[in-house]
Amino acid sequence: MKAEAALLLERARHAYEQRDWADAFELLRATDDLAPLGPDDLERLLWSAAMLDRDQDSLAAGDRLFETYVEAGRYD
Repeated sequence: MKAEAALLLERARHAYEQRDWADAFELLRATDDLAPLGPDDLERLLWSAAMLDRDQDSLAAGDRLFETYVEAGRYD
């Protein structure tokens, strides 16, 4: 992962922990533009979007998360 993406991701995770949903959402999306998010961060993106009533963004993150699990063979 690029240094810029890693820094953004660290900030996004901190914002998520602080329940700063708007910052978490924007930082996670910015990170995803630079490098694909992993499952845990896709889940953070999903919930950040949901907390902001961004239904389409939440559903899109959920779809990506599901596909990530299917590709990894995780069906639980």
